Amino acid sequence: MTDRIRVLAFDDNKDLREMFRMLVDAQTDMICVAVHPDLSQLMRDIDAAQPDVIVMDIQMPGMNGIDGVKAIKARYPQAHIMMETG
Repeated sequence: MTDRIRVLAFDDNKDLREMFRMLVDAQTDMICVAVHPDLSQLMRDIDAAQPDVIVMDIQMPGMNGIDGVKAIKARYPQAHIMMETG
């Protein structure tokens, strides 16, 4: 078996976070390494999870997803990020 794609998600909606985790983990080539409700510990969360892909909600409390992407790209220019909104 090959390594699975490690996915990290940030979304303030609890139901969407849980559904996202279940959908990703149902894939044979992916694993959800973490989900977070906000970006308050953004870099710590990324460092701990070591994701291959980050899924970012646009509308977030505190720092919004667009500013989060800017911060991530400044530190991890090679990061693969997908934006979503619900």
